[in-house]
Amino acid sequence: YLRGRGIYVPGQMTVTGFDGVPEALRRGLTTVVQPSVEKGRRAGQLLHRPPRSGLPVVEMLDTEVVRGRTSGQPA
Repeated sequence: YLRGRGIYVPGQMTVTGFDGVPEALRRGLTTVVQPSVEKGRRAGQLLHRPPRSGLPVVEMLDTEVVRGRTSGQPA
């Protein structure tokens, strides 16, 4: 899509995926990777046993950016 409109990746735009999809990684897409199994497990725990306070829960998971061919140098 971008190439068809004359936009150069990564020179003019960075394209980033999410969740480290294996096919995207194989093709060189820059992507953010999180522990999907742990994310799902924790979401299930919160659904079945929500906090008694009723307040939202904020948790940080280990996150890694795997740089592929679709991201350039920072401006």
